[in-house]
Amino acid sequence: MHIPNDVVPLIYDTVKLVNDRILTGKAGINILVEQGRINENTARDFIHIRRRMIDGKRFTRNSSAYITEYFLLRIKKDYGHDGLERALKSLKLHIEYYSKKRGTKLNKLRALYEAYSLKTSYSEKVDEQDEIIAQLKLHKLTREQLIDMLKQLKSKPSSKISIKGERYSRDNFTIALLKILRDFKCQICDTSILKANGSFYIEAAHIVPKRDRGEESSSNILILCPNHHKEFDYGKVENLQQIDERISFKLNGRLVDLPLLIE
Repeated sequence: MHIPNDVVPLIYDTVKLVNDRILTGKAGINILVEQGRINENTARDFIHIRRRMIDGKRFTRNSSAYITEYFLLRIKKDYGHDGLERALKSLKLHIEYYSKKRGTKLNKLRALYEAYSLKTSYSEKVDEQDEIIAQLKLHKLTREQLIDMLKQLKSKPSSKISIKGERYSRDNFTIALLKILRDFKCQICDTSILKANGSFYIEAAHIVPKRDRGEESSSNILILCPNHHKEFDYGKVENLQQIDERISFKLNGRLVDLPLLIE
């Protein structure tokens, strides 16, 4: 059954009320049939799909990529990253079910799952970096102490670093230190982004990508604003050279020369 995109918000809102037991299933179905222009069986399917996504369990009813993505976005808004993770787990189980039991690949849903899994992984990394930054600020360490901490990370074989009993990824710890030492400013345009909570947002770009075994270190990471991060990743980078703790390259025809050494 084809469902117009403009009906999808009504479907989600009504199904949420049913899942939250604010509406009975019968009342929710009646709303969707009368206002959403869908049949009773399809309405029941959406009640089933959202409930299973919230619980992180497999659903067997099918749904379009557009509706599934809308549900993912709304679930993230309603329940945060944990809710989105459960919904993605549910979607993965749904894809696996159709692939094994029915021989259907569901390419659009698979691409959707992969895209949101990457986003979730990135968000988790940024959240941990923010937590590390907050912990380091509580310690009121000097710049010299932070630089010394960064140097010591290179010699630590463990992938985890501890602060007051909390264990963090060494990679995220390294990036958090670099963000602080670069004063949360883009190395290309000197821009800093102030967030509503008073902290700053900035991103880390790898010169040699991690997929090519690029390491987490000051010699392989640039601290960039979102625009220059994307331009560095997707733009035309030419004549890249690293000499004596500096890096130079042409980025979409513009010459960029940056220090890598932190003093």
